[in-house]
Amino acid sequence: MSDAAQLLSEWESLTASLTELVTRRDALVWDLHLLMKDAGADEVETDTVSATMAYGTDLKADLLKPLLELLSEADLEGAYSPGFDKVVHQPERWNLPKLKALARKRGGQVRRLLDLAYARYPTGPKLKLKEPPHERPRR
Repeated sequence: MSDAAQLLSEWESLTASLTELVTRRDALVWDLHLLMKDAGADEVETDTVSATMAYGTDLKADLLKPLLELLSEADLEGAYSPGFDKVVHQPERWNLPKLKALARKRGGQVRRLLDLAYARYPTGPKLKLKEPPHERPRR
């Protein structure tokens, strides 16, 4: 067998092994996600690696409507844009960073409404894995 054919054969073998390893790793990530979800854990770590549960968000804008009566127009500036019609309807928008700042500043009912309207939920088997940096092998 020529050197090129031998290298190609080795590449083929490594590629098959890599495919199997990736499949096994993805299955482990899914299992870890399910275990963390069942345990209510946001983070699991060992000495060398950590896994953090990834969350998506959903804002129920209709639950924030009472803020329009609780807060002044000056407070809402930049935090709320009323809906308007263009060629297509542009729905109202809420600026979460500004609303969170208002909730910290005002507390009480503002915070309760924001907490009620702002939901966190698991988005699926997406974990942020942090591994130590690997040294590149020397040739």
